[in-house]
Amino acid sequence: MTHQPKGSMCMACRHAIADCGQLPFSTMPPMSKSKRRVIVRCTEFEHANRPTQRQADIRASEKSAAHT
Repeated sequence: MTHQPKGSMCMACRHAIADCGQLPFSTMPPMSKSKRRVIVRCTEFEHANRPTQRQADIRASEKSAAHT
């Protein structure tokens, strides 16, 4: 059985141009199954148009420091 990430998530991911072939898709949460394929939710997904949590934390601390 082949495991593959949900394509629409890949298209919106900040890692879209990266080679993700080495990721352990068989260990990721399944979204749908057929006889030959399991579509999974990629646990490495980061939305391309949103900051990561770390970037958000940095911005928040910078704002806080600017107000002191």
